[in-house]
Amino acid sequence: HLCMSALASFLVVVVVVVVRGLSVPAPVSEVVRAAGLRGEKTRVTRSLSEGFCNEVYEIDVGGARYVAKIYSAASTARVPPGERGFWDAAAGKAGLGPVVVGRTEDALLTALVPASRTFSFAEDEGVAGDVASALRRLHALTPRGHEGPCALWRSIDTALGGSKNDVAMRIFDGKSIAELRAEADDLRRTIETHLGPPDVAFGHGDFKASNVLLAPEANAEANAEAKAKAKEEDPGRHNNSREGKSRVLFVDFELSGPNYALYDVAKLFRSNDAHLPAFLDAYYGPGADFDSAAVLAKIDLCKPVSFFEAAMFFLLMASTASDDDDEARWTALARDQYAQVRRPE
Repeated sequence: HLCMSALASFLVVVVVVVVRGLSVPAPVSEVVRAAGLRGEKTRVTRSLSEGFCNEVYEIDVGGARYVAKIYSAASTARVPPGERGFWDAAAGKAGLGPVVVGRTEDALLTALVPASRTFSFAEDEGVAGDVASALRRLHALTPRGHEGPCALWRSIDTALGGSKNDVAMRIFDGKSIAELRAEADDLRRTIETHLGPPDVAFGHGDFKASNVLLAPEANAEANAEAKAKAKEEDPGRHNNSREGKSRVLFVDFELSGPNYALYDVAKLFRSNDAHLPAFLDAYYGPGADFDSAAVLAKIDLCKPVSFFEAAMFFLLMASTASDDDDEARWTALARDQYAQVRRPE
């Protein structure tokens, strides 16, 4: 299986280069060289790894700071080699993500966004409109080169293809991979009955608050230029909160590609939709004439598959776990997400 071969490659002993007393993983050194930087002056300053997947580091290269991401086995299994970093680069070029400095099949190097922090509705309700407007601009991008199948269904198919049948049956009370594929097909038919090509856009695919960065006003110049360009293209679209006061950036584009635009909104609001009406108003723009009931219905259709996709990802992780404790962690997460697929919306 693709996932197992990727895992085998990933588990090869990582060669490290010792620089100034710190260990620089080989994939980081390679992506630094690919970016045309002087790799011999590279040092790791701190780990930024959080969440479920990749290794992320802040690094110093000759006095300049960058963020280096080493793709995990699960990431390399789900994203074709030529596509890794493609969507990050497209977002960065549009001012909607950190600028991509270099990329290889194993790692990604981006500019560091100073003093940035992750978005939270509890703390940042006043800039939620900025996030919505930035998401709308992301969905409007039309990068060329990877117009392949819907990223959502590809992600599910790849996760199931790399998972073990006995692990699936143990996690999901006797359900086989074949039965889970049948469920995925049912979900897909339901979605495709109500959402068609006009609903497909450049989708983030894993749009949650932790993948939204807010940078302080001092770093907003690049985003201000992107906003000005967006307004020229569509004068009716602009942020409805703290215009120009913050810079909104998105990160972690491993699940990105052609996808249902409202799937991103569903992912963000799948557990709590208290801020959803205001978010949609900002997303579509002041005075926009959109069918709120129809949009909300489409979002509700996307919520179950967002839980299903996450459950299949955790199944993949459990299937490739390094030890019993690791497998138990992924098993618990898979069961939690799968239970919410069944929850009435």
